[in-house]
Amino acid sequence: MGGGIAAQERHEYVKGELLLKLNTGTEINQVLSRQALLQANMEVKKYFPHLDVWLVHFPTKRELDTKGGLSLLKKIPEIRFAQLNHKMQLRSNKAQKKVPSTNDDYFSDQWALKNTGQTGGMWGADIRAESAWSITDENITVNGDEIIIAVIDNIFDLNHEDLNFWKNTDEIPNNDIDDDGNGYVDDYDGWNVYDDSGDFPAVIDPHGTHVSGITAVIGFNGEGIHGVAHNTRILPVAGSSLDQSDVVAAYDYVLTIREQYENSNGNEGAFIAVTNSSFGNDNLNAGDVPLWCAMYDTLGTHGIVNVAAVANESWDVDDEGGVPETCTSDYLITVTSTDHDDKLSPGSAYGDTHVDLGAPGEMILSTVPIIQDPPPQWGESQYGYDYGRDIGTSMAAPHVSGTAALMFANMDSSQFQDYENDPANMVLQIKDWILDSVDPVSGLNSITFSGGRLNAYKALLAMHHEDPPPPAPENLVLNPGPNFPSLSWDAVTEADSYAIYRRCDYGYYVDCTPKLSPLGTSLTNTYTDWTVIQNVTAPNPEEHYQYAVRAVNEAGSSRYSNRVDAFGQSSSQKQVNKSGEDYPEKISMAHNYPNPFNPYTMIRYELPVQSVVNIEVFDMLGRRVAVLVDETKALGTHSVIFNAASLSSGVYIARFKVNGSITKDLKMQLIK
Repeated sequence: MGGGIAAQERHEYVKGELLLKLNTGTEINQVLSRQALLQANMEVKKYFPHLDVWLVHFPTKRELDTKGGLSLLKKIPEIRFAQLNHKMQLRSNKAQKKVPSTNDDYFSDQWALKNTGQTGGMWGADIRAESAWSITDENITVNGDEIIIAVIDNIFDLNHEDLNFWKNTDEIPNNDIDDDGNGYVDDYDGWNVYDDSGDFPAVIDPHGTHVSGITAVIGFNGEGIHGVAHNTRILPVAGSSLDQSDVVAAYDYVLTIREQYENSNGNEGAFIAVTNSSFGNDNLNAGDVPLWCAMYDTLGTHGIVNVAAVANESWDVDDEGGVPETCTSDYLITVTSTDHDDKLSPGSAYGDTHVDLGAPGEMILSTVPIIQDPPPQWGESQYGYDYGRDIGTSMAAPHVSGTAALMFANMDSSQFQDYENDPANMVLQIKDWILDSVDPVSGLNSITFSGGRLNAYKALLAMHHEDPPPPAPENLVLNPGPNFPSLSWDAVTEADSYAIYRRCDYGYYVDCTPKLSPLGTSLTNTYTDWTVIQNVTAPNPEEHYQYAVRAVNEAGSSRYSNRVDAFGQSSSQKQVNKSGEDYPEKISMAHNYPNPFNPYTMIRYELPVQSVVNIEVFDMLGRRVAVLVDETKALGTHSVIFNAASLSSGVYIARFKVNGSITKDLKMQLIK
């Protein structure tokens, strides 16, 4: 095996374990009932429901070793696929010492994103990241879904300050309860397949952290590096470099989280659009691992693009084999490594059938953890985190994964509608856009399927051949004001109208959605959200709202503007009752009591949410004679006393306003 890990004995596997996929309608008990055939007490060790794969175990005997059991199982007609539980290895070298620099921003050292010859290489031998970001640097889809990249690797530094890892906020960490009911206990940070838990092991290896940084880091923050899809969050799954059942478990978790998102209309789980893997087995072929290859088909049908690194070996994959690169799934993109001169990196595999394209993988600068035991090999930290260079196809694959994530952000509304209607076909389209837009490289011609090296900019351009939609609105601001969020932005000449979007972190109110969702439209470059009261005060908790705007014309919708934040609470819906207390169902104002009165009367009113209340009293000539209430009031039942001692007998009108709107006029008769 390349990349600093010794090559393993061919077909190394876990003894006594096999992976099975059954024919539709077959029960596992139908297979277990054939124990006499296997001459062993076969039992189910684990089931991966989303991939419909079984891991079975039986004690090996002299007369029936693991391979012998596999041979017999393949003869059972109820079994669609059966294979050994193979061992896997990572596909990279160890990271080198931290790049020396006194600069907070190391972007100038990242030749893969912008090659100016800074490392002695060829100018322009890069993925044109800056140009790609000029098209989009968003991390959300046109439909408001936050794009998540699932990185299946070994160990992650979840505390790295330049990485933005996804968190399962529907799960309460460390309470030993599956709060969101997805079958995984305490998966707040992701999932650790090794220990079958949400706890991640201590960081003793840089690989997963380094791969994550290449794909996506917190970009443009004045320090550290840039990732291809900066600000896109990573779902970390520790599940590489062991046996294949761990790989199946890792992808099964990924699919679980994506299906949660689909089944809850985006309220749970995550919109996982891309997976990245950097491990495999150089000594196997697709025929040895049919279940592994079938996983990509399953993920693809859910609209997930899968990217994998090929072997770190100087050989032709088409002749020598290797998985997952020899898998024939159309939903898999296989990547080899190129250097800063646009040449195939030494020790990188190739193949004009099974290797799709090249991407930078030589001396790639990215995030690495601070390892104190053993002593750090990356140099001293400057900011509480660290950076280092690494070599291998593991470094090439995440450049493609990050590009695929940007392509999800770059879809227009029509393309995303096509994606929702037929997600598998759009995955194939994304793959075609990537492979059709590579920069032709002579050293990759005839030894890769595309004959070229990744160009992220051209891949994004390839998505829109017709008249482009209008540019995104700029300088969206939240104007100062006491009551309702008032937005304004620079007018876009090409726009016919503007679409307003809002998201809300879930708190106590039900009119929030966790992704940007359509709120309204405007024909001008201003908009007021009358459904939110901002800057509310205790005791009611505040909610965090976020707004964005898109310009619209006949060609489609622009990208999102910058986003602005407002804090407040809903003025349009009832608070969710979490304490058992009965809350008002609607805004109401009762008749004053007593009526007629002299000189005092009480007015009662109810609010389902905290609201701005104004109660004024007028005489029959329309003259205001009193202001009883003019302030923000909490949800619940309230009362106010009207003292008319200084007024003459007659009929008076109490005008009740909530959030600026007249709700009720109440006639009151004063008799002295």
